[in-house]
Amino acid sequence: MYPVYINTDKTTCSASDYINVSPDSSKKGTIYFEDKGTTIEEDRNYFKMSSQVRLVGFFNLKLINTALINADTLLLAVANAIPNKLSNDGGISAIRIESTGNEQKSPAIFSDYTYIEEQTQYTMYPYDYFALNYNIEFWVHRSCINDITLKATTCY
Repeated sequence: MYPVYINTDKTTCSASDYINVSPDSSKKGTIYFEDKGTTIEEDRNYFKMSSQVRLVGFFNLKLINTALINADTLLLAVANAIPNKLSNDGGISAIRIESTGNEQKSPAIFSDYTYIEEQTQYTMYPYDYFALNYNIEFWVHRSCINDITLKATTCY
């Protein structure tokens, strides 16, 4: 199992449905979000959503700049690019993004996936990686949520 990007524009990078974003020596780097769960609180006319997400970054330092010995400057650039709020969008409002810290650098960051460290060596130089945790809160008006009916014959 490995992280993938769902390719909604099949003319952009690839004609496949999924693009593998696993660390490998052909990429300068990859960044992806992991869904760590959402809680929902009901209010009179709104639902307050609170989503926990993890931003994982992997870099091949030699392909970016041979003088780099770690990804600290890249981590800082990525962290500074994440806003702390977003504009309302349709029925979604009061969107707030809060950093809740970073994960200790460890192969455990990739434990949800079936990477074989002995073959990939993605946690050793020239590779570097990080994981940042965020809480994203937003409100959704009740009128913007439609009932969903699932049929037993539908596959997901």
